[in-house]
Amino acid sequence: MWMARTKAALIVWFALAAVFLFFLPPASPQQPIPKEIEEPSKPKINLDYWQKFENTFSAEGSPGLQTHPLALAMLQAADIPYDTIVIQHPVRPLATYQVEPLTNPITLPASDLPFLKLRVLSDKFLFREIVKAGGITVKSLEFFENRMIRQVQQFIEGKDPLKTGAPRQGISPLDALIIGEQTLEKVLRFHESARRTGIRAGKGWEWLEKSLLKQLQEIRLGKIRVFVRERQWDKATGELGILFANDPGKESLENLGGLLSDLVDGANVAGHNHARVREIQGLVLAWERRLYSTAAQGPVSSTLHSRADKLLLEAEKSLTDGNSIQAKEFLLRALELNPGNEHAQNLNNRLVPRQSLLKVGVRKLPSRWDPFPMATESELAAIDLAYESLFMNRLENLDSMAATPVLANSTHEGARHCRITLGRGCFFSNGLPAASADILQSWQESWGVNGPPDQMDMSPGRDPLAVFVRFPHNGNNPYAFLKFKILQEPAENGKADRTRRTGTGPYQFSGHGMELGRPYMAFLAQPYFSFREGKTGKPWIKEVRFFQTATPEEDLRAGKLDFALNLSPQATGAKNAANSSLVFGSTAKTGQNRRVFFLAVNPGKGLLAKAETRKALAHAIRREDILNSVWPGSAQEIFTRPLRDILPLISPKPLSPTDLWEPDLAAAFLRQAIDQSEEGKPLAFSLKYPGGDDRLAKAIKMLCEQIHSTLGITLNPEEIPHKDYWEKAVQARDFELAFGWHDFDDNQFMPMRLLRHWLPGRLASANVGWQELEDQARAMLEQPDNSGFKKARQGFLDSARKLQPLIPLWQIDRHWAWRKGVHPEITDPNHLFLQAADWRIDP
Repeated sequence: MWMARTKAALIVWFALAAVFLFFLPPASPQQPIPKEIEEPSKPKINLDYWQKFENTFSAEGSPGLQTHPLALAMLQAADIPYDTIVIQHPVRPLATYQVEPLTNPITLPASDLPFLKLRVLSDKFLFREIVKAGGITVKSLEFFENRMIRQVQQFIEGKDPLKTGAPRQGISPLDALIIGEQTLEKVLRFHESARRTGIRAGKGWEWLEKSLLKQLQEIRLGKIRVFVRERQWDKATGELGILFANDPGKESLENLGGLLSDLVDGANVAGHNHARVREIQGLVLAWERRLYSTAAQGPVSSTLHSRADKLLLEAEKSLTDGNSIQAKEFLLRALELNPGNEHAQNLNNRLVPRQSLLKVGVRKLPSRWDPFPMATESELAAIDLAYESLFMNRLENLDSMAATPVLANSTHEGARHCRITLGRGCFFSNGLPAASADILQSWQESWGVNGPPDQMDMSPGRDPLAVFVRFPHNGNNPYAFLKFKILQEPAENGKADRTRRTGTGPYQFSGHGMELGRPYMAFLAQPYFSFREGKTGKPWIKEVRFFQTATPEEDLRAGKLDFALNLSPQATGAKNAANSSLVFGSTAKTGQNRRVFFLAVNPGKGLLAKAETRKALAHAIRREDILNSVWPGSAQEIFTRPLRDILPLISPKPLSPTDLWEPDLAAAFLRQAIDQSEEGKPLAFSLKYPGGDDRLAKAIKMLCEQIHSTLGITLNPEEIPHKDYWEKAVQARDFELAFGWHDFDDNQFMPMRLLRHWLPGRLASANVGWQELEDQARAMLEQPDNSGFKKARQGFLDSARKLQPLIPLWQIDRHWAWRKGVHPEITDPNHLFLQAADWRIDP
């Protein structure tokens, strides 16, 4: 019965097939039926393909690991890059091919592909080209990189992914991690090479690189766990350095908090290389603060602070039990994990009183200490304590001053380009890392409201710690303009406190106080300064206090101070040479005084727009009379110098009074200015100056009287509080005449920054000649040799004398002294505290 039914079914099936074939149109000779085309006779073979990926297995790991069959099998698997693809044809079974790495990615599901060309790997590792055409479907696809990630993970888990059958004896868990790491490093090199050479072309491959890097990071984290567990601190810190050489990603950071706290605490207890551990700790925290917002604390900091809090509790418990030695041990361990913990710092100061305190006498305490152009002597000292630059000056001899790196880790110069990279562990005093954004922001601020000149560009690099600088010349110390202070970039939607910005310097402002009726301002060692390479344990002096005193030299001799600023010229004269307990210093001894004083002129105010008016004022001032009356020098040395030009003479030899005061010429210039304008006498201008200095007030009064007696011009002095003077008067251009001073970057006296700070922006169209001055200053920048520079400098001086944009007044040398037993490191007489971190005091 069943045979009859089967026979009937077959008859029906054949009948239907016949009908189908009858109605099927005949095949066209121009459109053959798709089929697989093979080329077995002349396969296309890239004979050099495998030679690009040599075996670079290192000697790391257990003895014999280099010859272990499993280790060799894993490394050799990375030498044969091929993708695995599974294809389904409409009328054929599934086919699996090992193919040359695909050039363009295929996104699954991929069905009804009209055409697919592959180069299939044969048993002899040769490639044969095949073509699949017509309605094919790619069922699955595993790229070479993905396969190696999977096999390496299986190998680390103790499996045999390559089915070698070799025994695993002799391969420890650490060995498996080492083999896996080196295997994936080879795969990563292949991937990077394939992207560069077009083997992996186009877009869409980034995720493979991310997968490889993620797996490598997991392996390195595993190695760090083993090294920390086995207390191999050198290897653990080395692996951390490798891990954080590039962006580690948030996931790695989330897994690292406990490891880092174990490493830092364990290594310090064991007395391991303290500097290296600090450097790595700073590097990890720097990456964390780039990956997390400043408002939210990252996972590494959270873990470190939590461990530090536990150690702090142990310290307090030990102190309660009367065990001060153990309490100090716990406390120091807590501070290593969280240097910014104020409670731990205060407790440490109680247990270990500060023996290192530097007392500095100043005539007036700093009212602000953010870097700004018109800082007083005490403010300049505070600025140098709290802030650092990319480069600093180092005095070599009378005529030479070299630029020495401070925050700059390396420079790579091209024709007129320089790559500046911040060193590792550069932290602000609030624990946030310094980055290129801070450099760029500080660069803009350092040039004032007019911004940097067009010839000097600064742009961010791909590295978050790097910037690129384009200079207008090769010679004449191109780093002179890179000595501006680095300030922390203000947070978004936040307003920076202009009186106390955050810096990377060795000290941070602590507060005000009183000692025996004397007010002082305290700066404490900032805890993150020692994170930087080469700064471990610094600053050696843990606290600097500025004491306000009207008699700094007397307090210094009495032993109330260690260092004194603002000394009178007489205090450093020959009569004090016999005082063997003090050491004196002055800018006059080096000829390196780079500060000039002048009157700034607002050319938008009436008759001051005329160069003749400005020249009349310049020739009507008896500068030496003012200097001798207000700042008298000693009989042996000259401590003040009148200025003919805004650029000071390198030689300290003074000018003759007749070179500067010419009343007849001044009157002639004024008559010429009045004749050319509609304004006439009487003339009156306001003269603004910063308050708080009685000597300056006396000098301004004498200057006004001299100009009135010579020219009949009335100058009305107006005192402005010093803390408001720069922003509210100078930068706002709210003045007719204004007293000012400027510190040049080095002893080449480049005027570009002076012009940008003090001349009104973009007034070339006002026909006052400002553009001519900028052109001359630019010419000084662009000279590649000294002879061309001197010629350009003279051209600038000629233009400045003709236009008189600023009325030069004088230079006043600065004087200081310290008691023996204090060992200051002074490399720049204009910035005494640049290297305060290296100062020492004898116990």
